[in-house]
Amino acid sequence: MATQRTPLKTDLKEKGNSEMSQADTDPETDTNTRSRRAKRRAVYSPEVLNSIKLDSTLNSFKLDITEHMTQLFTTFQANQDAKFSTLMTDINVIKQEVKEIRYFNEETEKKINVLSSHYENVLMKSTTLESDYEGNCAKIKHLENKIEDINRQSCAYKIEMRNIPSKSQESTQDLLQIIDAVLKTLKIDAQPTEIRNVRRLPGKPDAPRPIVLELATSTLRNRIIQEARNFNKSNTTQKLNTSHLLIAGSPKASIHWRKPNI
Repeated sequence: MATQRTPLKTDLKEKGNSEMSQADTDPETDTNTRSRRAKRRAVYSPEVLNSIKLDSTLNSFKLDITEHMTQLFTTFQANQDAKFSTLMTDINVIKQEVKEIRYFNEETEKKINVLSSHYENVLMKSTTLESDYEGNCAKIKHLENKIEDINRQSCAYKIEMRNIPSKSQESTQDLLQIIDAVLKTLKIDAQPTEIRNVRRLPGKPDAPRPIVLELATSTLRNRIIQEARNFNKSNTTQKLNTSHLLIAGSPKASIHWRKPNI
């Protein structure tokens, strides 16, 4: 049996140097050698295995993260869609309310314009009525002054006689007969045309109401008053009284004369 010799370190070193020299001289041989060495390290090296495991773990983590983010985004998008739908519904409701408010405001503005127009018409009518009222007041005042002047002038033709008793259902003719009796007592001859009117004034029911005699001239009125005074002076014991009127059943009473205020 042949005995194999264990190579010495020197031999190994020389062999290695020889191979390295060969590798340096042969590029193709060097490239193949390096490729085989790299393949052997990729398959069997613990670092490569750890790297492969780490890549696998990272890929799995990436997939989990991607799936989780996709789920979160889907949920977020669904929530946003729901909120957006609710927001759009609220916006539509607000738009409808705004439309109704705008319509209400337009109608209100129309009514205000109508009322404003009516107010202006009423104001114009009120101004016209106020002007007419002032004009009417001026006319009324003028008429009152005229009436007062007429009354003042008519008072110059009137005589008021008191304490003359009245008859039941007394007429104007009865009053004219009383006046005629007074004038005859005073010896005054007056024409019927000189007596314009005769009437009784309102008064208390239990007392004789005054008689107002309206004459045609103030001269006749002044004459009657003067003659009545003269008669009373001449007849101090029998002054002018109701007995001179020949009124049956009436008590004797003095007749008083005065200028009326009306």
